[in-house]
Amino acid sequence: RLITGSGQPQIVRAPVLNLEVNITNSIYEQRRIAGCFDLIDEMINQYTNKVAVLELYKKGLMQRVFPTSK
Repeated sequence: RLITGSGQPQIVRAPVLNLEVNITNSIYEQRRIAGCFDLIDEMINQYTNKVAVLELYKKGLMQRVFPTSK
């Protein structure tokens, strides 16, 4: 349940306390899960870099379209 108001929303404690979370004891499975997160982090970094490169490319194109007079 989410409480909303003029401030930031808060998570109510009671429903969270009743949640069951399965945690694996298998080191192999933990490493596989960590590997998935590492892969996701790497993908995020690659896309972040790609966006930065494309923004520079766009800036260069815009300078060609609308050159500044010196």
